[in-house]
Amino acid sequence: MNFLKKILKRGVIFMLVSSTILASCASCNGGNDKDDSQTTVVADYDPNRGIDFSSEKKHIVKDGVSLYKIVHPTNTDEATEFAAKELYTFINKITGITAEVIEESAYNGVDKVISVGETKISSHIIADSEALNKDGFIIKTEGDNLFIKGSYPRATLYGVYDFVEKLFGVKFIAVDYTYIPKADELFFYSLDIVEKPTFAIRSYYAENIIYDGLHAARMRMVAPFDTNEPQYGGGYLTDWNVNQNHSFFEYLPPSKYAEAHPEWYRLLPENPQKGQLCLTNGITDDGKIDYTKETSVILEMLKNVKKAIRENENIKYLMLGQQDNNPFCDCERCKASYERFNETYSGTLMVFINLIAEEIERWANEELNGRKINIVTFAYQFTEKAPVVVDGDEVKPISEQVRPRDNVYILIAPINSCFYHPMFDGSCTRNATSRALINNWNILTKNIMIWDYNINYVYHQWYFANKGVMKENLIAYEERGVHMIINQGAPRESKFYQADLDNYIFSKLQWNPHRDVNKLVEEFNHYYYGKYHEVADKYYELMERHFAVLDAKQGFHTDLHDCNDGFFHAENYPIEFLEQVESLVQNAINDVDKDTELTEKEKQELKFRLTKIIITPQMMLLKNYNYYYEFGEKEYAKKVIDNLEYLGAKYYAEKMTCTIAEFRTLYGL
Repeated sequence: MNFLKKILKRGVIFMLVSSTILASCASCNGGNDKDDSQTTVVADYDPNRGIDFSSEKKHIVKDGVSLYKIVHPTNTDEATEFAAKELYTFINKITGITAEVIEESAYNGVDKVISVGETKISSHIIADSEALNKDGFIIKTEGDNLFIKGSYPRATLYGVYDFVEKLFGVKFIAVDYTYIPKADELFFYSLDIVEKPTFAIRSYYAENIIYDGLHAARMRMVAPFDTNEPQYGGGYLTDWNVNQNHSFFEYLPPSKYAEAHPEWYRLLPENPQKGQLCLTNGITDDGKIDYTKETSVILEMLKNVKKAIRENENIKYLMLGQQDNNPFCDCERCKASYERFNETYSGTLMVFINLIAEEIERWANEELNGRKINIVTFAYQFTEKAPVVVDGDEVKPISEQVRPRDNVYILIAPINSCFYHPMFDGSCTRNATSRALINNWNILTKNIMIWDYNINYVYHQWYFANKGVMKENLIAYEERGVHMIINQGAPRESKFYQADLDNYIFSKLQWNPHRDVNKLVEEFNHYYYGKYHEVADKYYELMERHFAVLDAKQGFHTDLHDCNDGFFHAENYPIEFLEQVESLVQNAINDVDKDTELTEKEKQELKFRLTKIIITPQMMLLKNYNYYYEFGEKEYAKKVIDNLEYLGAKYYAEKMTCTIAEFRTLYGL
């Protein structure tokens, strides 16, 4: 361990601190909720802030009786009502006792209550949206009564989940597992908890979050992306205009406009539904909207955007993002604009976006009673370079036309970064470009959003060594005033250990990035793997140690694709190492089968979860199998693919064609 501390100066390596664990999880559950007979306490980042343990205990349940009523506003919204029901549910699952849930109109003014949401009896408690960074909440006691209140319904729901975690010991671990302790009594102390997220908008963009509204809410992430479920406080679609961030063609689809207006597009010859818009069409040479034209790209965009805003009164952020392909419009005016703005495509983009934002603001003030609409656009791929010039030590905008307006947000997607080294400490030359683009955009505006990455697109199940930078990068974004953080995992695949682990870590760090990543890993392993958590601990330690040594010896970068020489090279993953890791987990799976303390159901659950771990070293070995061995590739491939199918995995890579069924055919199976 001392050797590892020297190698991992950033404290990446997992240090076993099992002495902090006071009790063990009795078993694992494949369902969404799990009842256990023992309560587990694991050291956490300042979990006691706002809790006065010296105060008198206030019992919610004692001697088999519920002493409190749960009160929510009369005729309330779905999310607040669901928050009250969730509190009821956890009280019942922990104690077996039923608490009464009532509307405020039925409250007699005498009974002890837990007030949930914007009740009249909580009107003196001000939950200010700006002060609480939108999703924050207040948990406060006054006399015998307890108040849980957010500035709006979703925040109140988050407050209930925080309360049951901190006061009841509930742990929301994974999409298929919630730890629920058993107790004969429940109580709380004097409370004055104020929680607010570091980032107003947060999501781990991966399958196990974006398609499960309940799990997303319990992890306090603003998701899912594809649905708007009001009982969970809504999702990404509640405040945003479209599900598709690459949205130019959502408003101006080539299928509708290209035939009549071919000059509006640069379309790909091989696919006329892909390409980019002409962003100078309908804009004068001095950067104004040309209202002398009957129609144009910008005029039609404004018409369609206004229609979308009118149809959805909840829209606060309207995403206008370039398509997810590279060709910029190459008409003469766009070429001239590119040259004018210091050979940046983002200069042309910002003129277009600022004009849209200016007109939307004017229109909303006049016709929508001053409704606030923010326009969001990408700094991504060919538009990632900020439209700035360097004048000595000063970085400044090429012109004021390209400085984002106050109602414009820049969504930066540093896709070409290294994800093994911290973005901003200067130690990684590969991150120099990303550092510069983020810092330069930050000079132009404080309205920054980040779309970060957390997966290898070519091989999803490959070990993605980025635990050492999760915290540092998020703190750096916090220091730069970033408004939204999205960490992208595998949007269509989640049946591997790291998907569950990263989901858990990011749910905590996006709310407060100053938490200890190693302790979060330990906590996840302990609850999810129960008595076999040491296997997960050792696996994590071996993997992190391997990449740390690799980096110390020759330098190493974690890549999203396979363009980094050495990322997939067999020389970097000795067969002895991969066999060691595989054997570690396989031996544990074999031990589970022989474990007489486990029920058959518990055995199946643990074997399933351990298979989520073993699939990674197996996929890493399979990719370079013929480098390691002379014979047996097909037989080993069958073993690995059988495991993938046992897990219910669907994809091994980002492309829709990279299915597990297609993977099987690659090996003639």
